[in-house]
Amino acid sequence: MTDPVGAFCAELRNLVRSSGLSANAAARRLHLSRSQFYAIINGEVRRPPDWGKVETLIRLCDEDDAAVAAWRTRHDRMIREYDELRVQQREAGTLEEPEEPEEPEEPEEPEEPEEPEEPETPDGPAAEPGGARRRKLLLVAAVIVAAAVALVAVVLGVRDTGGEGSAAAGGATQAPTRTASPAPTGTASPAPTGTASPAPTAMGAEDDGSTACVSGPPAPGTALLTVPRDPKAGVPKTQETWWASNSHVTLFGVGPSGFSADVVGGTEHDYSLVVLHGCIPLIARHRYTLIFTASATPVGSALVRVQNSRNQIETGSFQDVVHLTAQPRPFTYTFEAAVTSNSSELTFQVGGQPDDFRLTLTGIGLTEQA
Repeated sequence: MTDPVGAFCAELRNLVRSSGLSANAAARRLHLSRSQFYAIINGEVRRPPDWGKVETLIRLCDEDDAAVAAWRTRHDRMIREYDELRVQQREAGTLEEPEEPEEPEEPEEPEEPEEPEEPETPDGPAAEPGGARRRKLLLVAAVIVAAAVALVAVVLGVRDTGGEGSAAAGGATQAPTRTASPAPTGTASPAPTGTASPAPTAMGAEDDGSTACVSGPPAPGTALLTVPRDPKAGVPKTQETWWASNSHVTLFGVGPSGFSADVVGGTEHDYSLVVLHGCIPLIARHRYTLIFTASATPVGSALVRVQNSRNQIETGSFQDVVHLTAQPRPFTYTFEAAVTSNSSELTFQVGGQPDDFRLTLTGIGLTEQA
């Protein structure tokens, strides 16, 4: 009987390759390392892979419910064949022991620390040379420390003597008072008062770009990506269309309702590269609808997120991971705004992909529900 686990894993490998799913994206969703993911699809595991992870992997490959059910049948058949093969091997005396762990997800065992050298003992002829050397080193170190202490004492004594002589002359006792005291009062105090306070206010408004978002919340049903604003030179967040946070993203075909982007792979996090549209007015606890159609070649994933331009991490209203396929797919979301702000942002975080890819989004719309 052929190896049922290896045959099943080979079918999984063919599915992953045909779907274009990246190893990084799959391993991240399966909570595995890349090496553990490759061990599964390359058939290097000895026990059947868990069905829960197999199902997740199949759905990442954009398979429908019928395909998932067919894969479940294959998985059950593989389990039966695996059990039958083990019975045959046990009867023939060829079953390998010890058995391998069921899952390839266990982290690699850390290297064992090197055994510490046994301490030298004063007993026995073998310990005497090492002990003698250690005593000599300790003696030299003690001499050096004593010399250093003596030198410090001499230096301090010279300084004390010089101070007394100067005091006797009548002009040194007032010198520390005249030089040390005025310096903090005359130079340090005015600096924070005159320069530091206004800076955060001016820079915060400029960096945030919220002062350009002059439009209040429009009537429900209004296209929020086209509300008026006052663009500021050098502040990309105030632009009237989409823009990218990094030169590793090249935008083209840009309009209020869509864009295409060539994205460079190899960044570490999804938020390393961001495409966003700013100056979106939202009202806390009001409900909104977001729609768009997305595709990517090769396939990958992106994080769509609605947030405020200030304290983005703490003011998120909505986010979801979008699985991108070569065929355009429509997406519709409804969410409730977390804060009231004229400077909210709709972002597509496209970093964290292993390879370069092209992203296309069309029909992007954001409106308040009536």
